[in-house]
Amino acid sequence: MILDARDWAMSEFQGTPGLEKRLHDRLLRTAAGLADRPTAASLPPRFRWNELKAAYRLIDRAAKRPDDLQFVHRARTRERMAAARTVLVLHDTTTLSYTDHPAVADPLGPITASDEARGFLRHNSLAIDPDGCERLGLIHQQTFCREAKPDGETPSQRYQRAGRESDIGINGATAVGRMPDDACWVHVGDRGADFFGPMATCRSTNSHFLILLVQDRVVRSPSESPDESPPDDGRPSLIEQARAVLVTATTSAPARGVRRWPASHLRPRRWLAPRSRFGLTRKDWSC
Repeated sequence: MILDARDWAMSEFQGTPGLEKRLHDRLLRTAAGLADRPTAASLPPRFRWNELKAAYRLIDRAAKRPDDLQFVHRARTRERMAAARTVLVLHDTTTLSYTDHPAVADPLGPITASDEARGFLRHNSLAIDPDGCERLGLIHQQTFCREAKPDGETPSQRYQRAGRESDIGINGATAVGRMPDDACWVHVGDRGADFFGPMATCRSTNSHFLILLVQDRVVRSPSESPDESPPDDGRPSLIEQARAVLVTATTSAPARGVRRWPASHLRPRRWLAPRSRFGLTRKDWSC
């Protein structure tokens, strides 16, 4: 069912806790206005000046208590996740630059290797239903400001630092919660999630994960003890094994549902079959 902007805003934000009636009504109107123009970079231009100031007051409140403003929407999202047979939770970080806004740039953190570009990071955890091609909602969201690296900090000190940027991947998977026994939830992450923490968190919550590999690992036989170091016998690496499975190429005309990849300076033209084990198709998921 497709809702208009106001009905959607009522469904996702009606009853938001911690807001007096004036701000609550403003939240519904602002959400509806933004829903009318979801790709816009700012508030709708038809807002009058007093409405714009009221919207900024709401945004100021949201900056102080973001979880409260998303409380109802996250609850609705969780209800839709419970009703879906399969859920993909897409974890991704967006970098927001305010370098050209000196009034707000100083309190923010660096967003590049240099300290000149200023802004913050927003990590979104978006739930979707791949069977119905439907967005279920934003199940979690985190805002993070990087800290400048202290002079002389060693890798060990950086690893022990509280509030590390890598924690956002673990926090996102933790916030989604435990997967029901009769469901299939797959956490999807980019290269920033390719370390032990997010993987262990997903398994501890009974969930599955699909992560872009960047760290190479030695493939261990299931018969080997995890306490033993694998012998250096030239066995293939994990990335090597993954590449062998991922690229399913053919020189014949593509069948229905097969995606065509154009030629590049590194690879010839090829087709990728949707039955690939690393593709997002139910047939090959171990759920």
